[in-house]
Amino acid sequence: MKKVARMLGGAIVLLVMIIVLVSCDDNVAPNDVSFDFTKTLPKTRSEAEAAIDSIEKDLNAIKQALDAAKNSQNIEKVPAEFDELMDDVQNINPFLGIPGIATYWFVLCGGDPPEMDHAVLTTIASATGFSAHKSEEDRYDVNIDVRSTFKITKATGAPEIVDNDNSYTIALDASYSKDNLGIDLKDVNGTLKKSGANPLDEVLTKADVLIKDGNFEWNKAEAGRHQKILTIFMSSNLPAEKFMEKIIYSSAKGGGMKGEFVKGYTIHDDEGGFWTSATWKKGDGGQNHTIVYSSLEDVFVINDKVYEF
Repeated sequence: MKKVARMLGGAIVLLVMIIVLVSCDDNVAPNDVSFDFTKTLPKTRSEAEAAIDSIEKDLNAIKQALDAAKNSQNIEKVPAEFDELMDDVQNINPFLGIPGIATYWFVLCGGDPPEMDHAVLTTIASATGFSAHKSEEDRYDVNIDVRSTFKITKATGAPEIVDNDNSYTIALDASYSKDNLGIDLKDVNGTLKKSGANPLDEVLTKADVLIKDGNFEWNKAEAGRHQKILTIFMSSNLPAEKFMEKIIYSSAKGGGMKGEFVKGYTIHDDEGGFWTSATWKKGDGGQNHTIVYSSLEDVFVINDKVYEF
C-alpha cells in the first residue's frame, strides 16, 4: 500500500479525484470484457478491472520468464558493456515528460483510507468505484467513478464544512485533462448529501468545480459548501483496494537516459517493485538489446542470456 500512496501522491500530485455517477449494471458487469485501455480509458469499473487483468497477464509472463531464468545452468555476471542499459532500466522516470512514454494506472477503490491533503482531515467510512489515468509528456487524463461516505473533521479557514456528527455521502462521475494550459473538465456529474444538523442535498456539475489559474482551489472565497467539498475530493486521494500501472515505451529517449527504449513496457503493482520487458539500444544508434528484468529478482535476461549482478 505504500507504493499505492506514493504513486497517487508525490510525483502525481496533480492527480485529482473527480468522480461520476454510473449505473449499477455497469459496475457489476463481468470481468472478462475485452478492453484496450491504450485506445480509450475505462469508463466503468468492469472496464477498469479488465485493464488490470490485461496488465496482470503481462506481469505474470515476465515473472514466469524470470523464474525459468533462475534455473539456468549458466548464469553470468553482467558485463560492463551493459552498464548503460542497466542504468536506464533501473532509473527511468515516466513522470519527466519524456517523448515516447505513455503511463497508465488504474485504481479500484476500497480498503484503508489515506491521509487527505489541503489542511483538510476526513474520516472515510466507505468508498467504492475506480479511477483510470493516463500521463503522456505534458498531458494528463483521468476518468473516475467513486461513491463514498465520509466526515470532514478539520478544514483550515472553512469551518462551515467541518462536521463531526453527521456523515456526507458523495456519488460522482467525471473525466478531465490537464496540460500546461491548466485543467479542462470534460464531464462532472453527481450528488452530495448530508442529513441531520445543517443538512445538504446538492446536484454536482462542472460549474461547482473551483479552479484558479488552471489549478484546483478548494477554499475559494465566497464558494458554497458543496463546491468546497467537491473540490476537496477532486484534489485528494481515496482508498485504494487494488492498483496496477503500466508504462509503455515507443522510441522513448531523453530525460538523462543513455539510450532509447525502442518498445516494451514496465509494470508496477502494489508489491512495491517493478518488472520490465523491453527492447533498448544505445544512444549512438547501436544494436537492439532485449531485456527482461525485475527490481525484486537477483537474475535478469539480456538477449536470451541470463545474468546476475
